[in-house]
Amino acid sequence: MPSSLILAGVTLLVAGCETISPTESMTELPPRSDLLITATGTQQQVGGGEASYTVSLQNTSLSQVDAITLVSRLPNHYRVVQAEGAMHNGASNSLTWEVPSLTGEGTLAVQYRVVGLDGGSSCQVISAQSDISNQWASTEYCTEWIGHPALLLEMADSRDPVLIEGNTQFTVSVTNQGTARDYNVVIRMEFQPGLIPVNVSGAGRGNIQGRFVQMSPIPSLEPGQTVEWIVDAMGVARGDNRTQVALTSQALTEPVEEEESTRVF
Repeated sequence: MPSSLILAGVTLLVAGCETISPTESMTELPPRSDLLITATGTQQQVGGGEASYTVSLQNTSLSQVDAITLVSRLPNHYRVVQAEGAMHNGASNSLTWEVPSLTGEGTLAVQYRVVGLDGGSSCQVISAQSDISNQWASTEYCTEWIGHPALLLEMADSRDPVLIEGNTQFTVSVTNQGTARDYNVVIRMEFQPGLIPVNVSGAGRGNIQGRFVQMSPIPSLEPGQTVEWIVDAMGVARGDNRTQVALTSQALTEPVEEEESTRVF
């Protein structure tokens, strides 16, 4: 039998066709974009090293495209070294270029350099959009960062020997000699009974509890960065006192320890 087609309130008989409802939703095709983005650059680098990228934006049509916004959204651990003509948004860690117009079959290239502070594969998302002509394009580019943090712990006293009721200062420093960022760096010191800690200053707060000093955690330590604390101590009993310091971090599987000998007489 012929099927019924309802259109604008009128029933039509169409042979061999199914009934179609006028309220049935239709799939809307996305607008065609004449913009094309290609990215090239460093594919592999040591953590803490520098990577460079070139992004090319091409208009594949014969017509001019106006008011284009080109954005590169960088991973959080990327630190921008140079990006000519770009505006850097620190909150989102993104680079933005405003392109007034791109002629038909025209190409625009931008270059920038970054330092990666973490290991692993990291991808940046690059997009271009023109609201005026409803044109858009996007791509991503990934770099493999190879690296590990390596922390150096050092401690030294400023005066040795020390008189009873005399003072000396212990300088404790941690340097990341590696090629990637480390996290949650914590220092803990223990004094023997002949010396007592009386004050702490430096990279963060220090909590003195009797013979022990606990430093507030350092959230992150970048490659090449050094943090330092100074702990004032007073001699209270004669003898050879061994002050111990222990370092822990996210990357360390076991604490790193150092010891300093200070004689009180």
